[in-house]
Order: sequence, then C-alpha cells, then structure tokens
Amino acid sequence: MTFDPESIRNDNICVIWIDDLIDIFTWRDAFGITIKTPNIDRFMDDGMRFANTYATVPLCAPCRAELTTGLSPFRTGLVDLNRLWRDVLPPTAAWQYDLRRAGFYNFTTGKTDGNYKPMPEAYRRVLFHEDVLAKDAGRREKVHAYLDRGPGIAGVNHPNDDGSQDHKFYDFMVAQNAIDFLGRADPNRRHLIQLGFKHPHFNLSTPDRFYQASDVEAIKWPDIADAQDYDGPQQCFAVYEAAYIANGQWTPEKAGDAAWRQVVRAYFAAVSHVDHEIGRFMDALNASPLADKTTVILLSDNGFNLGNHDSFHKMSQWDSASHVPLGMWSARMKGKVADVDLPVSLHNLPKTIMDLAGITPRPQWTSGQSLLPLIDPAFGTFDRSKSPLTCVFGTLSVRPSVSGYEHLRYMRYPNGEEHVYDV
Repeated sequence: MTFDPESIRNDNICVIWIDDLIDIFTWRDAFGITIKTPNIDRFMDDGMRFANTYATVPLCAPCRAELTTGLSPFRTGLVDLNRLWRDVLPPTAAWQYDLRRAGFYNFTTGKTDGNYKPMPEAYRRVLFHEDVLAKDAGRREKVHAYLDRGPGIAGVNHPNDDGSQDHKFYDFMVAQNAIDFLGRADPNRRHLIQLGFKHPHFNLSTPDRFYQASDVEAIKWPDIADAQDYDGPQQCFAVYEAAYIANGQWTPEKAGDAAWRQVVRAYFAAVSHVDHEIGRFMDALNASPLADKTTVILLSDNGFNLGNHDSFHKMSQWDSASHVPLGMWSARMKGKVADVDLPVSLHNLPKTIMDLAGITPRPQWTSGQSLLPLIDPAFGTFDRSKSPLTCVFGTLSVRPSVSGYEHLRYMRYPNGEEHVYDV
C-alpha cells in the first residue's frame, strides 16, 4: 500500500487529542528516569513524526479553538483561558461541519475542542452524530498518596495494581467509548473519530503501577535546563517574565526538592497512563475492519514546564511548553522515510485534515497549509517561508522553517528585549 492522494481518497480520519503532553522525545531521559511511552513510540515508528511542532498559543482553550476553527488566535482574539470558541462562534465555524456535510459519520468523546464534558446540544447536532460522555468514576480503592498535598499525587490499587480499577478513570472511558464505536461503525461509510484524553493534565492520580514504574529518588534536575532555575529566577530574568510567566507552586524553590520530585514522577506516571489507553485504542483499531483505511493524527495542545524556567505550568513561549508531539499514522505508510525535522505549526492541522478528507479548505482560512506534502510530494509543495510562531501574554517566538535558518529560534519580549538562540 502507498500513502498518496489517490489511495486515501475514501479513508477515515481519526484525531487523538492529548492534554498538556511535553515533547517526550526531547525530554525522554532528561530527568534521570525514562519517560515510558511504548504505544506512542510505536505509533511514531510506524507512522510519521513531525519532530519540531509548535503551538501558536500554548494554552488549552486557545489552541483547541484554533485547531477546531482553522482561524488564527490573532484573528479570533481567543488567546487565553477565559473563553471557548463556542462562546463567540457558531457551530458552523468548525471544520467538523464540513466533514459532516461531505458525508462523514462524526463521532467524538472526551476533551477535544473544549472541555471534559460533551458539548451543548445546539453544537452537537450540527457537528457530530455522537458525542459520548466520558467521566471519572468514584469509589476508588487502595488509594496511596505519594504526597500529602498537590494535584492528586496518588496511585490507585496500591500496592499490587493488576488493572482491575482502570475502568474508573476518565481516559479509560475515552478509549473504551471509541473502541465500542469501532465495533458498530459502518465499514462502508467514511468516519471522523475523535478521542480527547485528560492525562497528563492535572489531576495526576493514576493506576498505581504507573507510579511504581519509576524511582522517585532517581529524578534529577535536567542537564538541558539552566542550573539557576532550580533555586529560583535567574538574575537576568526579565521583570515581565517573573510577573506573568513564572508560576506554579511545584518548582523546587517553592515546593522543596522532595515534593518537586514527587510531582515530576506523578506527571510521568500520567504520561504513561494515557499512553496505555492510546495503545488500547490503537490495538482495537488495528483489529477492526477500519484498520486499513484510517489515517490517525496524534497531537498535544501544548507542552509543560516542569520547574525549568522557574515555572511549573504551560503558558510560556519556551520549548518545554510550546514544542509538542505530533504524528500521523496510516497502515498505508509502509517503508516510510525519515521523520520530518522541519519546524512546523499546529496551525497547519485544519488544512491537513481537509486535505485528508478531499475537501477544499475554507476561503477565510488565509493562513496555514497542509502537512501532507512533507510526507509525499504527490500532495503538492510545502511553503517553507511560513515559519511557526508562538505568542503568549505579549511574548513572541519564531522557529524558522526557512532554509538555512532552521537551527535558530528568535524571541521578543514586551519590554523590547530580543534574543536569538542556536538550538
């Protein structure tokens, strides 16, 4: 099989949304322990990984608004956590509307375009045939707190976790809802399948085996982070940065070394947890009648600072928060070439999805471009002059995709400071 415009003409499209996942390939061993993601690794190995992908606004709501509507946050004004796109735009603003009109059967579950609850019925009935509820279940047993405070630093089913309480977690239900849909999906119809996972977003409670997989005592301050950040802001830290970006109470300076280690370990446990549920879905997809004719996109809305830059949060232009995992998988991608190292933007995804669907992008989408030409030239030409940029709270960062400048990163702060880094 080959992956080209003709072969994918009638294929299904699946989008896997992950919440707050750091670029695991950059930070894999940086903290002294290995981030374990065997299923995402297999996905990227068998598909295509876009190794240098950047969010425009590394925050949940703005990113998801941009990816759902195809409109830049600089046009919509949706640049913070105060509004969802549904608060200001009609349901027809979403590209899922175009797919439904083109004959796709649209299914979604979990946190995709908005929050963790199903969307209002006025939007659902226009965009999706099914929006299936996912939720955490109560009455968890054998809960072991690894820290007596913090964003749910606890393992469930301690100490001999056999998976028997996995079904009580939000991400299990997301995967299971989608697996159940695969069992009833009409193989003679095109489908859009969306899964929106919660982890590694807080709360960080997971089945206990994901905590036990890592030694908290082995966690260390990463070599690729500045040593000064461990004790607080660097002397050269701009006043603007200290006031607006440095935040979160789980930095070593604020929480203490032991608590910081526990929260970092908990974050990695949540990463492995969501990886496990993604693997369950991908295994089910591969065993289903849809396997040979489905293209899957896997993405995170933003990354996360884990104490580096004196921040334990996202909402910053730094690489740990703005650099995100992005991959595409299809059973047709046999004998693929190397991963795409060219810097690209998440803003390109709506046009990529329209390209996969065989639908002309909306004329008001004046920015962005399909990523498919980077996989096969039969899809056209990719314009390298359109470099990915990140902007949050007045900061600007550009990672050039222009030939000869890909190794650089430009940053500008509201006080006029400009920095250029060789990355």
